[in-house]
Amino acid sequence: MLCEIEGIINGQQFKRVYEKKCEPLMKKYDLRKIELDVLFFLYSYETYDTAKDIVNQKCLSKAHVSKAIENLTDKQYVMTWSDRQDRRCVHLSVTEEARPVLAELEVLWHELEWCMYRNVSAEEQSMFTSVLNKIVRNINIILGEE
Repeated sequence: MLCEIEGIINGQQFKRVYEKKCEPLMKKYDLRKIELDVLFFLYSYETYDTAKDIVNQKCLSKAHVSKAIENLTDKQYVMTWSDRQDRRCVHLSVTEEARPVLAELEVLWHELEWCMYRNVSAEEQSMFTSVLNKIVRNINIILGEE
């Protein structure tokens, strides 16, 4: 049982499946996995629109996120602008050029979700989500983040 719990918490199996599914997109659009992650994060969570938000929410290194943003900006998939109140703060948003990549990423995520929840009832999915949210809350309390 401990091994299964550790596997879920670490997400290693999911990461392997996700990376495998992302390979065609990475080749097609000449993007690294972190660049796909950053792009999809910005698309999915419009209220989180800074590099700091990405680092904090996705638990990624500042250097990797910074390089990913630089590459996405060069490809014109991400646009940046300075905050009016605090010029040190740079906001990010996806551009129209990124829409084809994002459309394919969205399909990929729906496929992954379907594969993961296959043979799992709606009630079981709801219970799993509820338990997982409690575990995340407990972890955040331990880390002093809640």
